[in-house]
Amino acid sequence: MKYNMSAVEILKILGYNEPTGKEWLEKFKKDNNITLPKAYEDFMELAYNCPLFGTGNVWIGKHIGGIGIATPYFFFENIEEIIDDMSEDWEKNPAEAEEDIIYQISKLPKELWTEKTSDYLQIGSDYCSGIVTFGIKKDDLSKSNPPVYMQHEADEKTVWKKEYSTVSEFLFAEVLENLSCANYSTAEEALEEKGWEYIDHNEFGDEDIEEKLKDFGIDMDKLEETVCISLYDKRFLVYDEENNKFYVGCRNGEEEDSLYEIAYME
Repeated sequence: MKYNMSAVEILKILGYNEPTGKEWLEKFKKDNNITLPKAYEDFMELAYNCPLFGTGNVWIGKHIGGIGIATPYFFFENIEEIIDDMSEDWEKNPAEAEEDIIYQISKLPKELWTEKTSDYLQIGSDYCSGIVTFGIKKDDLSKSNPPVYMQHEADEKTVWKKEYSTVSEFLFAEVLENLSCANYSTAEEALEEKGWEYIDHNEFGDEDIEEKLKDFGIDMDKLEETVCISLYDKRFLVYDEENNKFYVGCRNGEEEDSLYEIAYME
């Protein structure tokens, strides 16, 4: 059993091993005159336009059948859009405008915006609702595996809080959330086309799920050590190398606990 895996390693086992995003990555780096973290670049090379993430939180080029922004872009571009949208309102309500941090930024030359806030490469948001946005600090883009920050719509627009210690941690959480079909069956449908079958063990009660994991030969201590805290849940993934199958699910100690077996059907 494998308990510690990267997002890239999981994608390759699932059959997503073609560098579909290589051309896009090179153009994106050239157009923006930047480098990208290796952990992020390695993932996007395989995940670009991948149907597995059609309803996911990480922006992968396009959302298959979905809505909203789907390609990464910079926070300062977002600020420029807000300034364009709000300019008339600010003129009508100058007193309120003075208290708006984006208005204050708009009065500065763009090269001085960093006096008010850092720029971020925005790489995802919670699907559909868009309450939170995930980003990598632009100053960190030259690092191989930098932290990922989160901007919540309830906070001031320039407030970004560190949510994940590394890009790898964020991407692993996103893979788990998609594979465990937390809110959508997108991953199940995509993987069925590649010869994988989902077996739903969620008809069992919470205690039965834990017993089922033990029956599969899963070491519960090792599982607990590798549990991933995603945006809303504690999720897990174990890969059975001998039988080429994954066990994924959620263990919150609540009724929402779940367990899926994803097996490759030859």
